[in-house]
Parts: sequence; structure tokens; C-alpha cells
Amino acid sequence: QSIIESGQGEKGEYITAFKDSLGRYLMVYLPVGKSVTIKNSGLKTKTIKALWFNPANGKTTGLRKLKRKDAMTFTPPKIGFGNDWVLVLDAVIRR
Repeated sequence: QSIIESGQGEKGEYITAFKDSLGRYLMVYLPVGKSVTIKNSGLKTKTIKALWFNPANGKTTGLRKLKRKDAMTFTPPKIGFGNDWVLVLDAVIRR
């Protein structure tokens, strides 16, 4: 939960987050669509891919490559109750 810098809710709005131990990705589940600020210091690259996964229909949207900052704010495509989302952040690894 230390990944969430701001936007954490209580009860039905409680955000759950996790990352892998190698700094390759992190995921954040928002039970209610709203803005959230994430600490990205655990991702070990300069560039990340960000996308939103909609658990209601299994589709993704908003795939973007971004310059990683230690804290970044994300807003899902639809906000409010009845709009839960998973924010997926992947490290872009150059070989």
C-alpha cells in the first residue's frame, strides 16, 4: 500500500496496490473511478507503459509510454461509482 501517495479511500473506496520485487511492473485496483497519485520509485526504468484495464468487460485502454517520475497522478477513463479500474504500469526495458 506504500505505492499509493494520495487518493486512498476508505471502506468501499479502498485502493489495493502491488508491485513485483524486480521493479518490472505494478498494478493498482481502484474500486471507484477517481484520480490517484502513485509512487513509481519501485520501477527501475526511465520509461513506463501505462494502461487501464476495465474488469467489467476485460478490455484495456489508454496505452501510453511515459517518462517515469517518482510520483505520478493518473485518472481513469470513466470516474465515479460503478467504474472500477486496474491501473497497470510496466517498466520499459531496453535491450
